Amino acid sequence: PWMLRSADLVTAESRELERAVVTAAGELGERLRYIPNGVDTAEYRPLDKALARSILGIEEGRRVVLCGAQSLSQRYKGLSVFLDATELVESDCRYVFFGRPDPSVLARLGERARNLGFLHDTASLRLAYAAADVFVAPSLQEAFGKTLIEALACGTPVVCFDAGGPRDIVE
Repeated sequence: PWMLRSADLVTAESRELERAVVTAAGELGERLRYIPNGVDTAEYRPLDKALARSILGIEEGRRVVLCGAQSLSQRYKGLSVFLDATELVESDCRYVFFGRPDPSVLARLGERARNLGFLHDTASLRLAYAAADVFVAPSLQEAFGKTLIEALACGTPVVCFDAGGPRDIVE
């Protein structure tokens, strides 16, 4: 907190982080600025779904639910809640993951799961978002949620909890 109070300027990329700074350091007035993360819409933009699925080798005729993060194994990422929810969804869904999902997650979903692995570039992420019918971000706590704005910029609807940063992005 003393570092925050002595800083010339503190920026927060979500209202949730802005509230956390005020809670930790007290009111900072003009020295605290909310500057939301952005995404380059020249890079992240809609792409033909059939083309994206063809390139990624995802079969047509099934609903595709995409879920991804740098590390999906962290408890606050909500993957256990996501898995519980898959039990309530039609079996014709294909669950596609990117990032580093726990192998037990893939095993639990069996043939309905597909792992794209860690995607290192914008073009690969754009293909994944475009191939999906919906992007699910089950995080129980999230500072911002950059994957949400990337998915939305690609024209893919997003489902998430009203948890921190996502409330600044999704209505």
